[in-house]
Amino acid sequence: MDVLFTCVGSTDPVRTMHDGSMLHIIRHYRPEKVFIILSHEAEETEKKDKRYTKAIDKFNKDYSCAIKKEYIYTSIRDVSDFDAFEAIFRTELDRIANENSQARILLNISSGTPQMQTTLCLLATNPKYNTLAVQVKTPANAANKSDTAFHKNYDVDCELELNEDNNPTSPNRCVEPQIFGLRRALAREQIISFLKSYNYTAAKKIVKDYGFGSNIITLLNHLIDRQNLNEHPVPKETLDGFKLYPIEKGRCRHLTEAYLILQNLQKTHKYTDFVLRLNPLIVELQKEYLLKKTGFDLKKFCNKQGVLKDLLYQYDQSLTTHMKKFFSKELYEISPISIWLLNGIIDYYKTQNSQLIDDAVFFNQCEKLNQAERNPSAHSIYALDEKNIEASCGLNSTQILNKIKQLLLALFPRECKKEIFTFYDETNSLLEEML
Repeated sequence: MDVLFTCVGSTDPVRTMHDGSMLHIIRHYRPEKVFIILSHEAEETEKKDKRYTKAIDKFNKDYSCAIKKEYIYTSIRDVSDFDAFEAIFRTELDRIANENSQARILLNISSGTPQMQTTLCLLATNPKYNTLAVQVKTPANAANKSDTAFHKNYDVDCELELNEDNNPTSPNRCVEPQIFGLRRALAREQIISFLKSYNYTAAKKIVKDYGFGSNIITLLNHLIDRQNLNEHPVPKETLDGFKLYPIEKGRCRHLTEAYLILQNLQKTHKYTDFVLRLNPLIVELQKEYLLKKTGFDLKKFCNKQGVLKDLLYQYDQSLTTHMKKFFSKELYEISPISIWLLNGIIDYYKTQNSQLIDDAVFFNQCEKLNQAERNPSAHSIYALDEKNIEASCGLNSTQILNKIKQLLLALFPRECKKEIFTFYDETNSLLEEML
């Protein structure tokens, strides 16, 4: 089932013995109903000689049809003004789509002013509507230079009777342009918008729909997996000279990949997810920090459930004494690995090496943020913003990321390549070039 949404222009309904665009689409598509947009001028013309009504009524009679018509009166006087009718078109299309949910809406993109035609072309690209753009070529397949149907001597009855398109052998001048260039340009802008928000799943869907290329799909799949910390093998280590993994596999890569996810969350202002993701990264960073800065290897004192108190206490009596004082109580037989627990160990080594003091302060600030915001974020309907983060720990998200970056570069001076910290933005730029 088809319905037609159409403006009317200078050759509608008939001019120089040929259909105008509206009547020609009616002739070849036989829609069940025609919705006719009337400007102030077209409305006055219809009142004067009923030309659009006569044309559709005559067609119904001649071809035994029952095509309904509905006029949409806009009262628009300046038909060159985009803003004057764009909202009306959308409102009316919403209504028509709701009232005719099973119908395909034909959009006449040949009648009306250039501004009207352009707006209908744009609406034809909107997936919200089930539309088909229909263009009607002129009888001469050239620019339309015929006299206007708005001429004061226009005789609608004569034009309808002498219409050569009534001949069964007259050609069908309707074409269905895919408006591919416009669709593709709009799709590209959508994809770029999703790239800027690191929403690679949404970007991939549009890339597939518009056939932008399998190499782009491959890279997007890689980024989707990578943001989920799934390190699947990639077909190529480099793409157009761009190295996907500047850091070799190992602890440095593991930690920097987690850092990049935090960075993306911060850039897109997803602060609740930022705090939730921060906790496990800080714990892993503390483990590495203890190993590299003090030689303390936490793995030696753990099983799958956590830290074994007896093993830890047997390791160093001074550490045991310090931790009992730090925590003001005995550890559990098996204590979960946490920022808080590791801060107790770092605090002990800080007393022996003053160079660790600034870093210990940072880890304590992370624990304050964890205590104040992580549990509410994880277990309730609770949204964080930058102010909450800074109020909880004295640092904003940018300062937290900068300190983690500094620690990564210090802990992995040879492995940690500085270019990793701009990986996603560099990859987004590459994808934009590939589109």
